Amino acid sequence: MRLKPRLLPTAVTGVCLCILLSLGVWQLRRNGETNAKIAAFAERLDAPPLTEAELDRSPAELWHRQATVDGTFRSEPTFLVGRADASRAGYGIVQVLDLGDGRSMLVDRGWVAHPRLAEGLGKLEAEGVASGVLMPLEGADLRPLPAQDGIPERWPTGSGAAMARKVDGTLVPALLVQGEELHPSKRSSPDTLFVRRWWVRPDTRPHLEYAATWFAIALVLLWVWGLASRVPDED
Repeated sequence: MRLKPRLLPTAVTGVCLCILLSLGVWQLRRNGETNAKIAAFAERLDAPPLTEAELDRSPAELWHRQATVDGTFRSEPTFLVGRADASRAGYGIVQVLDLGDGRSMLVDRGWVAHPRLAEGLGKLEAEGVASGVLMPLEGADLRPLPAQDGIPERWPTGSGAAMARKVDGTLVPALLVQGEELHPSKRSSPDTLFVRRWWVRPDTRPHLEYAATWFAIALVLLWVWGLASRVPDED
């Protein structure tokens, strides 16, 4: 048997190989970018926590940094974020913390199941230390869902910027998501109020697996082209 490539199948195979190889190389590049983001994220998390005096920075300098602040929480406004946990309906509780220097900030204080909303709100102390990670304020154009059938008004996830527009005064341009291991109500009543994991990794994908898949498809295509191009030897 010998190879005798035909023009059209060879041209189509060549184009497909170029596309497949390009996709594989692109996934390798994405893997490098993702690893760089994760490394930068970890470096920011490992930095010493910011204090109230260090919050006067640009939003990009605040995001994904740990912070420990002291202040007084306002009872109003209290924002409820519709959020399920383990298939249980409930709400994330976001309140405004006054820092005592004329500035305020939004703090995600935790999650409470729908039937225990009043009980969970009652456990929140007005004064104290809030610790966690600073996250971007997103969703400036989002609106809350109206109250209905015993369900209170609730905001969509990721609507921190829209909530911030409802707050009077100078606001720190970041949402403080309190840390699970740092939240006292988590220890005292885990079924009533607790917070989610306080840090969020950058978006990741199995880029290496994707790249291997594209390269494997390219090899299979080349093998099929070789089989299709074989002709018997001439005597």
